[in-house]
Amino acid sequence: MRLNTHLLLRTSSSVSVRCAILGVLLVSMLGLSACVSYAPEPLILKEQSTRFLQRGLSDEGLRAFLEKQAGERLGAWPLESWDLSSLTLAAFYFQPALAEARAEWESAAALELDSKRRPNPSLNLGAGYNSTVGIPSPWILTSLLDLTIETGGKRGARRKAAHQDVEIARLHVASVAWTIRDQVRLGMIALTAAIEANKLITERLILQQAYEGQIDKQVEVGLISLAQLTAVKSETEEVRMVAQEVQFKEQSALLSLAAALGLPSDALAGRNIAFESLWSSPKAPLGGGTAEIALFNRAEVLSALADYAKTEADLRLQIANQYPDLSFGPGFEYDQGDHKWSLGTGFSLPIFTRNRNKIAAAEANRRAAAARFDGVQIKVLDEVAQAEAGFRFATQNLAIADSLARTFEQTEQLAASRWQSGDLSKTELMAVQLQMNVRALDRLATKADYLRALGDLENALQSPLGSTLATMQNGTAQDESKANQN
Repeated sequence: MRLNTHLLLRTSSSVSVRCAILGVLLVSMLGLSACVSYAPEPLILKEQSTRFLQRGLSDEGLRAFLEKQAGERLGAWPLESWDLSSLTLAAFYFQPALAEARAEWESAAALELDSKRRPNPSLNLGAGYNSTVGIPSPWILTSLLDLTIETGGKRGARRKAAHQDVEIARLHVASVAWTIRDQVRLGMIALTAAIEANKLITERLILQQAYEGQIDKQVEVGLISLAQLTAVKSETEEVRMVAQEVQFKEQSALLSLAAALGLPSDALAGRNIAFESLWSSPKAPLGGGTAEIALFNRAEVLSALADYAKTEADLRLQIANQYPDLSFGPGFEYDQGDHKWSLGTGFSLPIFTRNRNKIAAAEANRRAAAARFDGVQIKVLDEVAQAEAGFRFATQNLAIADSLARTFEQTEQLAASRWQSGDLSKTELMAVQLQMNVRALDRLATKADYLRALGDLENALQSPLGSTLATMQNGTAQDESKANQN
């Protein structure tokens, strides 16, 4: 129910009529002149496909983006080598998922600005005609300008809710960016593992074929049985099949990395990728600090907190809606020659509803948001614990694999020395080399597992990790170098 009151003032000045009409027309023209016109931007499939297929790491727009991020001009372009950092920035530039998240952020920011606006006034116009009286005029013209005053802090509550929407959208951008970085990292890990595996399996195939030739010669002179040669030939075919599978994995990993970057499948052809940058990520501070890092850095946690703040603002808004808004404004009526001015006010009478049901719903939404926040914290802490355990396990396995690699290298060197001295046959040396190749593939798989575990820990924290991983890797490389010298 709405109550309206009016105060009338009669005048007979024709000048007042003209002034009122001109005022109404002026207000209407000002309102219409501020309107935004529609600008169509249709998507044409052929043009979009052509534009996508032309994407590449030599794109000038990408160069400008990288220079903006670096704060300085780049030298040679395109870059001679692309590491994890530069490829991640390239993915940020090309990936449509991040562009979509940014657009949603901009939309939320625009709505936040809109939430700060006061309600527009409304202008009501009317016309009537008295057919029974024509003197001095049968016409009845009315106009009423209605201004609304919000009460109870409604505008402030709306503004706070809209601000939390902006914060949630901003955190979504951060979450999408981190997911893109992880996809690029996983793509690089898969590609470097496939390239190294392809090299090792190619060496193994050459060794296996040479080994088969040696066994064939021994069969010809009757040193070993034909059954042993058949077994060796079967092993050679298995190695050949594995080589084909590894070649496919390398091609697939290259395509996956291109997709992670938001580029067509051939965009990485001929590009030099610095895989050593995968090892430059610092080692995490395992222990009590990781949980705090995760809770303060994970976009998921901060987004849940912002969602709770939004439900608080929504509850404030519903409580404020108990109080009616006030409306007032001047009016003018031309009544058959009489010029009547009025000043009216009105407000809703809270008789049939006091907004209690919506308040109860808002309170329930706030409790649900609090429960969701607790659930997110539990989930995040569990992911951190799992990732830490996985990283410790992967670190131990890598240390064991490095130690075994040094042992196997010494064994291979010893076998080569015995072969040169005549204590070991060529066939036996090849058998040792084949075993070393298998162990090298195992170590490669362990290294890939370690890098993935490191990425899982970074994902759990959503934060780059400590600075000792490169030192550890350099130490491993130095140990291997010393072993080679020995």
